[in-house]
Amino acid sequence: MLFLVLSLTQFFICLQYEEGAIKEKARDYNANWMSAVEILDGDIYLGAENNFNLFTVRKKSEGATKKE
Repeated sequence: MLFLVLSLTQFFICLQYEEGAIKEKARDYNANWMSAVEILDGDIYLGAENNFNLFTVRKKSEGATKKE
C-alpha cells in the first residue's frame, strides 16, 4: 500500500506499507505551502501550493542501495 503524507508548511513524503512496517520511499525537500498532492502513477506525483501553482515530482527509482 502506497500513501502520501502532506505537511502544510513544508513538504510531502511518499510512504509504503510492506511486511508489517511503514517505510519512507521518497521525500520532496523543497519548501512549499502545500494544499494538495496526488499520485499520478507509481513514480510521479502532482503537488499544489497556496499560490495556485502546480508542480510534479518524480521518484528516483534507481536510488542508492542500503550498502551505499
